[in-house]
Amino acid sequence: MFRAIAAAASTAELHPGQIIFLIGGENPEGLSNLLGAYLGRPDVERVVLLTATPVVAARVAAPYADYREDGRLVTVLAGDDIDGALGAARRGWGEPDAMITMPLERRPIAPDFSSWAIAAD
Repeated sequence: MFRAIAAAASTAELHPGQIIFLIGGENPEGLSNLLGAYLGRPDVERVVLLTATPVVAARVAAPYADYREDGRLVTVLAGDDIDGALGAARRGWGEPDAMITMPLERRPIAPDFSSWAIAAD
């Protein structure tokens, strides 16, 4: 799956000033490579990275700290609200020219013990 996305990234016809939304986190290494491919393109003005957790965001973006300082890389944390994060990204940086989506990282869901009854002898 990553190869197909990377191929699409390398052959996409982009015009100067493109804004790319890159969403994902389940495969941080693949996401980081894809991020680097877009940041390396002179026709891409900015990449907005959307992940669910700050740990994955930091891991994916760490090799590209210089781009963050230049304003070409921004990170939006989605948590459990990807729609809200997309809305915030659009308000902050405009409509994306391309949106690349990969699975978000799996986060453990805490069990709800509130309905469990405890019996005492």
